[in-house]
Amino acid sequence: MNITELESFEDFNAAIDFYSPDTRYFFRGVESDTFALIPSIGRIPINNYGYFDESRTFEMFKNQALPLLSHRPINDWEWLAIAQHHGLPTRLLDWTSNPLIALYFATELIKGETSDNKFAVYILTYKEGVMYDLPDCGPFDIKDACLVSIPHVTNRIKNQFGFFTIQEDPKVPLNNYLNPKRVRKLIFSSSLKKGFRRKLNAYGINASTIFPDVDGIAKHLKNLLEDKI
Repeated sequence: MNITELESFEDFNAAIDFYSPDTRYFFRGVESDTFALIPSIGRIPINNYGYFDESRTFEMFKNQALPLLSHRPINDWEWLAIAQHHGLPTRLLDWTSNPLIALYFATELIKGETSDNKFAVYILTYKEGVMYDLPDCGPFDIKDACLVSIPHVTNRIKNQFGFFTIQEDPKVPLNNYLNPKRVRKLIFSSSLKKGFRRKLNAYGINASTIFPDVDGIAKHLKNLLEDKI
């Protein structure tokens, strides 16, 4: 994996200028450069599993969330995408085709951030092509790894230009399934976060546009207060 440390927003613009806006390049922002490409369910130590394991919590989510949804999911792929975007740990890993949205997620406010902490944006070159026609198997039967476009069952997926990778074993980094040359990581000092957030807000990239609901509006206004914009 190629790793590059950048020092400014202008450096970021220059770095991504190489990647043409098509469906071969995908971006993922992480709040710490130590975060590996492991889905959220894979980050929970397996010895923490008890009665409420991945399968059981997913089924409970489907049963309890159904009356609250405006769209009725037609398969487990759609259910998994909804669960992911509402915070349930899943085996999906979020990506976006918009690098500025990835940068937003990388620069989200976190407690105790200091200049010693670094954030990062991963760049994935996926020449195999996006699977717009979902695999015949369910998401829990995937072999190897693939990148999928799940129908926009929530406005969040649409506004985030969202795609997902999914892999056979969610406990190992996605890199294990890919040619190392297909993944790059851009690293930045945490001291740049506030300035980056201000620039992104000027471009209309903020919580209210990325999360097009009441929660997103409230989060955006909270961020304005905390950043003193």
